Amino acid sequence: MKKLLFVALLLPICALAQKTKLDKDTIYKDNVPYALLIKTGGLEAVYSIRTLTNVEIAVVNFDGDATDGTGREYYRVTFLGSGAIGHFPGSLGMGKRLAETVVENDLIKENAVNPEGEKRFLALNPSRIKTQPTVIVNVNTGQDYTTVERNRDMTIFESGGTLTQAGVNIGTCTTTTAYSGGKSTATIKYFLPNGVQCAEATCDNIGAKTATVRTLKDNRTHTVTIGNSALKENEIAEWLSTNFYL
Repeated sequence: MKKLLFVALLLPICALAQKTKLDKDTIYKDNVPYALLIKTGGLEAVYSIRTLTNVEIAVVNFDGDATDGTGREYYRVTFLGSGAIGHFPGSLGMGKRLAETVVENDLIKENAVNPEGEKRFLALNPSRIKTQPTVIVNVNTGQDYTTVERNRDMTIFESGGTLTQAGVNIGTCTTTTAYSGGKSTATIKYFLPNGVQCAEATCDNIGAKTATVRTLKDNRTHTVTIGNSALKENEIAEWLSTNFYL
């Protein structure tokens, strides 16, 4: 009787424990395929969280601008449907830890993003983007590089070249494409609402993982990670906004 009672008490505990395994690009939950985790890139790897039907729901990439004040490194997690952003602590075995958190938060349900799982993940892994502006020396003193006040934690939207954030017009961008040697390269120029150009970015037009960005206010060149090349204008704009160039 005691043995039966012990087994009965143990069953609920076992039911709560979910076994997670990452085998190549597939995440298994209790030995059943649950989701896909696609890794690309080298030292600054980019991870793509996808459903089993290969629908991308989130992009995870290193974010050198995220901080918690301790010097710990973080990866930026961008949910493509809602545009919500969280930050996941980087560490060894990053892929395995991402797979575990995808399962633990039940991020996917019926081959789509689970809204409740997304909310839970963001509550546990909030955005850690700096809220204070980086000190930028204006070397081009003949131009007015004043940016528009708004909530910089919100997603940036681009429509017809106009950039908005938190319902505020923050500037514009133009994209031109050049072809050379079978390669397509995009050049993206960003302008403040007053018409002053604040940045210029170049990257591969398709499949870009990084962009070279020159900020005109301080004549500096930066390498910006791109999670989704189809949204490169938005992602570069968000980097510029976070760093108070836009």
